[in-house]
Amino acid sequence: MNAQILSWNVQGIRDPTKQAVISDVLNRWNVNMVILQETKIPVINSTISRNLWNRAGVELAYQPSIGASGGLCIMWRGEEFELLDRHDDVYSLAFLLKSRRTDTIQSAKPRPVKGNPGYVLWKKLQWLKQKLKTWNWETFGSTNAKMGGLLEEIKEINFKEERNCATMEESKKKVDLKLEYKRWARLEEIRLRQKNKDKWVEEGDNNTKYFHKIVNHRRKSNYISC
Repeated sequence: MNAQILSWNVQGIRDPTKQAVISDVLNRWNVNMVILQETKIPVINSTISRNLWNRAGVELAYQPSIGASGGLCIMWRGEEFELLDRHDDVYSLAFLLKSRRTDTIQSAKPRPVKGNPGYVLWKKLQWLKQKLKTWNWETFGSTNAKMGGLLEEIKEINFKEERNCATMEESKKKVDLKLEYKRWARLEEIRLRQKNKDKWVEEGDNNTKYFHKIVNHRRKSNYISC
């Protein structure tokens, strides 16, 4: 899993305006985990938690501040990580987290393969490649289809807003839909960039003979006879 972890010295989270800024960054950057330092608050209740990261399935743990100094808060997506153990004292907070997605791939083991080490490695890589393809499709599916569905929902809410018949919940939902659309658009951009890179590598390999000819031609041109 390509986890995105944000560490941030926030210098206090009491101010609702600061909480809104943090929430906006977490949603825009689509992080999997955030570590907030110097929270300067003794208790982080459910209201503050929702203000910081209003997303379903978010889990958190915090170390209270000492007066108006210190304080630490760690929040993560429950569907991405599982909390195995924790250790905390007055000045520190340590966590042992396990990726749930990694277990999905590791839960199924390849069949034993016999042969020389090179052949065994090749077969295992083949198996892993297939598992990753399956996981990618089950997790992300068709990017274009998801983006198209999000656009249709956004257009439907826009249509209602133009006729002043959209509810507050639908207007809030439109904001979330736009953020989700941007996330999928970014994933599609990364996929196309990677695909283009693969194509360039393939074309480069196919043109190796051509590059050798150019090098040999330059070598002959630069040759100085004695």
